[in-house]
Amino acid sequence: MTDNELFSKKASENYMVCFVNDCPLHEDCLRWKTGRYVSPTQIVCNCVNPHYEDVGTDTCPMYRKGKMVTMAKGMKNIFTDDMPRGLVSFIRATLIEHWHRTYYFECRNGSRLITPSMQEHVRQLFRKQGWEKEIHFDEYVEAYEW
Repeated sequence: MTDNELFSKKASENYMVCFVNDCPLHEDCLRWKTGRYVSPTQIVCNCVNPHYEDVGTDTCPMYRKGKMVTMAKGMKNIFTDDMPRGLVSFIRATLIEHWHRTYYFECRNGSRLITPSMQEHVRQLFRKQGWEKEIHFDEYVEAYEW
């Protein structure tokens, strides 16, 4: 899918967009780029409040960097045969508690991508429980962190 198709799709899905053209970050912001694809026949859309403090500045809290990152897709293989059963149960329960059940299973089955910070959270959780071996997600894809 090209960027144009992706931004157009996001705009049609009511992704929060931005129309602050004089923002110093707008050229690289996913919200601003997606805003270019909101249909002119659409009367209402979900957009950033341009009057909110720091919107349109170099510290905009709504800025989303328009750079591809490595996202993990699926967590069915993070638990290995040599892991203690108690560790597996603890990690699974902790992730479900932290992310909630639906979100956890969407990440597990690959229907929701796992951001770099979420991947690190999973790795830290294993490390805190004494597991030193590398954690491998099912696959990795390059995607925007919307």
